[in-house]
Amino acid sequence: MRLAVRLVENRLKRTAMVLLAAAILLTISTVNCAPSPVKVVAISASGDGSAYVLKSDGSVWAWGSNAVGQLGNGSINYSPVPVKVQGLTGVTAIAAGLDSAYALKSDGTGLGLGGQPTRRTGY
Repeated sequence: MRLAVRLVENRLKRTAMVLLAAAILLTISTVNCAPSPVKVVAISASGDGSAYVLKSDGSVWAWGSNAVGQLGNGSINYSPVPVKVQGLTGVTAIAAGLDSAYALKSDGTGLGLGGQPTRRTGY
């Protein structure tokens, strides 16, 4: 019973984080990035407190927990605000794992962020 309660609590926390992320990024996405606004097309949240957003220009933004480099910004510092994932372009889909994130690029290649002490999983 306690395990079930913990699982529900964790899911509620993740859902709240995703909703907060959506509100923040929908605000950010309305900023003009010449010649037209860049829209958010996907949001994903991990179980460790990280969140990811895919924008219509193929860029990925991330924030939250970063203990194993899952934000893809070259550090292991927590970020309370979205940071652009360095060197990652042409992304068409994103997914978050426990302490990692994965991106599918338009050329069919897949890349991962975090998940190990080297701060990179195939990226």
